[in-house]
Amino acid sequence: MAQRRLRGLQVQLRSVHADLSSAAQTEPEKLRSPWSDDDGSIRAAWRHGDSAAYARGDRKKTFAVLSEADHEFFEREGWVLIHNAVPRENVEAMKNATWKFLGMDPADPETWYRQGHSGMVQLYQDQTQWDNRAHPRVHQAFADLFGTEKLWCSFDMTHMKPPARAPHWDSGGFVHWDLGEDILRQPLHLRVQGELLLEDMPANAGGFQCISGFHLRVADWAAQQPEGAPVRVPSLDDPFMAGEKLTHVEGKAGDLLIWHSFLPHGSCRNESMQPRMMQLITMFPYDSHSTFKTNYLGKTPTTLEDERERRVAMWRERLHLASFDGAWDPKVNRYHTTGFGGARELTPATPAVLSELGEKLLGLRPWE
Repeated sequence: MAQRRLRGLQVQLRSVHADLSSAAQTEPEKLRSPWSDDDGSIRAAWRHGDSAAYARGDRKKTFAVLSEADHEFFEREGWVLIHNAVPRENVEAMKNATWKFLGMDPADPETWYRQGHSGMVQLYQDQTQWDNRAHPRVHQAFADLFGTEKLWCSFDMTHMKPPARAPHWDSGGFVHWDLGEDILRQPLHLRVQGELLLEDMPANAGGFQCISGFHLRVADWAAQQPEGAPVRVPSLDDPFMAGEKLTHVEGKAGDLLIWHSFLPHGSCRNESMQPRMMQLITMFPYDSHSTFKTNYLGKTPTTLEDERERRVAMWRERLHLASFDGAWDPKVNRYHTTGFGGARELTPATPAVLSELGEKLLGLRPWE
């Protein structure tokens, strides 16, 4: 009897071993993407200060938040929507902070059209922004794409785009790239951007639009452009764009939208009765080259430590993206924002309180 049980157990073990061996054989296919080697090693600009992309064998996509179907959709279409990325209270807190910063009344549409406001809100270091950046589900979605949790986040702004109102406030739709032509001319590799929806976003509400799937054709398009000429998004009337069309992405408040940076993207005309509100959030491996690093005292940071110190200073002093550009004068502009929303003086405040994850996404606490 004992021998029969032993033989049965051996058969079961052999069956389990065979199943595991079969899974191991199919794993590389599951991990493969348009920006990976055959074994799933992701190609990206992994070296700080170097835009050249290469594959890293220790960086392969994971599936903690994104399913296999999510990855496949992202690879094919160039974007993916993660539902319920943050709790509802986070969404409401971020909306309230945005309205307060703008000095507008969410219940009074007449206050939404202040001269100089074009949609972008120059708010970067608010507590509510950091609460969303450091939410585990948001971080893990980016980590699944890059195959590593060791990320830094960008210090991006928020957005409030009111409904179109002719003749003075009628922002039409557009698509563009946030990348320079030197990067667009490179072979396809992984770079991403993202936004957190703060309002439900039907197709006509001024939300995200893109040319789905075109990230896979950018290299072919760029190769047709004269050397040194700008690589601009082609018109949909161009013969090269036969069969292409704009996609309007719909979502709910609290959803996180991530798109590939090679994807032509932008926003559509807001024909609804509500403002489009969202928070831009992007993450990238901390030790990599990133599109979202700005100048440091008028020069590109030469070391990763330079970049880390700059980031910590921006958080501690509640500065924005231009804070270390050559034209910035800290004595005059330290708590001052300029740009799309007009000039506003900010009351000096203590830095946002960070969780352990937030400290790592900033660079205050090392990932190692």
